[in-house]
Amino acid sequence: MHPKVSIVLSVFHPNLDNLKRTIDSISGQTFSDYELIIVKDDAEQATLVVIQEVKNTIKNLIIIDNMGNIGLVRSLNKALKQANGSYIARIDVGDWWHSQKLHEQYHLMHKDGLILTGTQVKLFSVDLSMLAKQISPFSDVEIRQRLKDGKNPFVHSSVMFKRIDNIFYNEKALHTEDFELWCRYSFVGKMACLEEYYTNYIVDINSITGSKRYLMFANATIVYINFLKFLHKNIEPGAGDLITTPVVKMNYLDTIFSKLYSASENERLKANYLIYLMMTMLSIIVNPKVLFLMFKRKFNKFYYD
Repeated sequence: MHPKVSIVLSVFHPNLDNLKRTIDSISGQTFSDYELIIVKDDAEQATLVVIQEVKNTIKNLIIIDNMGNIGLVRSLNKALKQANGSYIARIDVGDWWHSQKLHEQYHLMHKDGLILTGTQVKLFSVDLSMLAKQISPFSDVEIRQRLKDGKNPFVHSSVMFKRIDNIFYNEKALHTEDFELWCRYSFVGKMACLEEYYTNYIVDINSITGSKRYLMFANATIVYINFLKFLHKNIEPGAGDLITTPVVKMNYLDTIFSKLYSASENERLKANYLIYLMMTMLSIIVNPKVLFLMFKRKFNKFYYD
């Protein structure tokens, strides 16, 4: 018997407490018809020891050992190729779910024939202090509008999506692999988001995401503009059509921008709006290339609307 849901978790030098929190939230789900696929994306024996410790709490566990670091997106795709579930649920180390999360998402997707769902999200600092609540659009129409505005409607750890043969993450969508995949999935079927706060997400400005903000914004801009073009033509994009030549390197100013912008977003979540505005303006002054990317987004949205 194949499980209904495959949960995919990639780990790279994981903190034991963070991994335990994530695993505990999985093992505590009221929905039990799942498999957990953990991809070990480093060469450390200590990581494998940590993963082995969860065998007693997860009955249906698959471990993929990369024997080294191949990166998040390639790791996710390796997991998708081995997944047996009809649906894929994603979670990252440190994040955790409400016990009803899988149950509610699966039954909503199965009942309404949905292709992709998310949940509302509570945002926490690394010391587990609550920062804010992030409200995602509920309906298919609202989610599509969010994508058309160039914004990611889902936190990655909140999603469940239907497993479709030959649809994988685009490895060229550097630091924007989730947004790129949702854009392609929007051509396949209907989407929705639960109204409940079933996902808890750790905001870490020192994470890879926080330190690569410029790459995320630059590559998401490429994805977004191509997405608008395919929407305008009403043609479903192929696996690599939304981005073929990603931005892969950051110069010194790109790095400074990434740090400043990530720090400013953290201040926004703390409701320190004056500091947020000042740091955001400073980040753009430091790297005015971002203004050009913003202009490209606005121009293309106006043109294709």
